[in-house]
Amino acid sequence: MDTRQIKWESPPFIDLPSSFINDLNSFNISSLGNFIPQLLWNRNIRTLDQLKNFLDFSSYESISILEIWNEAIPSIHRLKTAIENKEKVMICGREGINNIIGTSLLWEGLGNFLIPYIQINYYIPSYSTKCHGFNNAMIRQLAIEGVSLIISCGVKDFNLQDITYAKSLGIDIIAIGRNININNLHDTLYTIDSCSLSKNHP
Repeated sequence: MDTRQIKWESPPFIDLPSSFINDLNSFNISSLGNFIPQLLWNRNIRTLDQLKNFLDFSSYESISILEIWNEAIPSIHRLKTAIENKEKVMICGREGINNIIGTSLLWEGLGNFLIPYIQINYYIPSYSTKCHGFNNAMIRQLAIEGVSLIISCGVKDFNLQDITYAKSLGIDIIAIGRNININNLHDTLYTIDSCSLSKNHP
């Protein structure tokens, strides 16, 4: 095992404008040896308004996802239908810290609307024993269990045959992740892909 110490790389410290430092000091935050000012500056959080929006929770204004992310609207409506109809939902994740965290957040959030382990459950296949992603055997088993909606978390590649098979069994699929390779499957698959957001998304 490699026991060498990890060395983090970061941009070199620069002399910051005094006006920026004064604005930052108004939030009563310790500079931690000038680290926080440099970090904020490098992340382009430089004006008083930007600092306020980032550091002062009382100034945060919530924006409806429906106003800024049109791609997500069909998925949200499908989730709402599943909740209203008390459908059985399965969250299918993948190994890997980001995917497991995403699966956990979905589980915790949707568990407020669907009964855990009865109306909603989760499944994370092991790389060592099972293939990740979708396949007919997995879809067939979920159909037998009465699942009508699969929410995938971190699965990037989808096969039209698998999705068509799921549809034939009355199962819809919502794919959540980054850079989802849908291969013109828009008509058969609901997607929420963070990489589809505009560059100036808040």
